[in-house]
Amino acid sequence: MDKTPPPRGEPLAVTHPPPSSIPEKFDKELNQTADAYHEARALLESAQRIFFLGFGYHRSNMKRLQVAAYEGQIGGGTSVGLGLSDRQAIEVNGKVRLFSSNPLSKDLNSLDFLKNLVEIR
Repeated sequence: MDKTPPPRGEPLAVTHPPPSSIPEKFDKELNQTADAYHEARALLESAQRIFFLGFGYHRSNMKRLQVAAYEGQIGGGTSVGLGLSDRQAIEVNGKVRLFSSNPLSKDLNSLDFLKNLVEIR
């Protein structure tokens, strides 16, 4: 395929995939995403304790994973880089206790979190 740009003043030729291929690709991606969330929820349901390490707590992921439904199983999570208002919303709405060494100091990273706050049975 020739990648040289067209001479100035000439319109650029843009090719699009045939319309029939777009829905098929989109459906496939949706099904893969739905399968991944279904598998993740099954793992959460079977877990005795759940800890979130390096999880962004994006609202749509929290909703899709139905995180609040596992309130009794959630041991907590890291919160590196999250502001106070985001932490409060996650703790209240998502039912996840977020840990830091001190609310006003640097957040714990995943390794420090595991070393200092999680009792391994």
